[in-house]
Amino acid sequence: MTDQAQKNKEDIIEIRGELRLINQKLDTLVSNHIFHLNRDVSVLIKIVVTVSTILFSGVITLLIKAFFI
Repeated sequence: MTDQAQKNKEDIIEIRGELRLINQKLDTLVSNHIFHLNRDVSVLIKIVVTVSTILFSGVITLLIKAFFI
């Protein structure tokens, strides 16, 4: 029975080590990668808004020239 108890203790120690590694990787993901992804998405949104505004103003200009001039 003591062999089984020793094996259980070793398994518990191994599982705790794996949990610490998972926590470390999650902390890295949350603190670093998500921040950079959020920044990159913000830049892409700004580019899309800028291009859309330019295209919309071009269409409005074209419509004004076609119908009022």
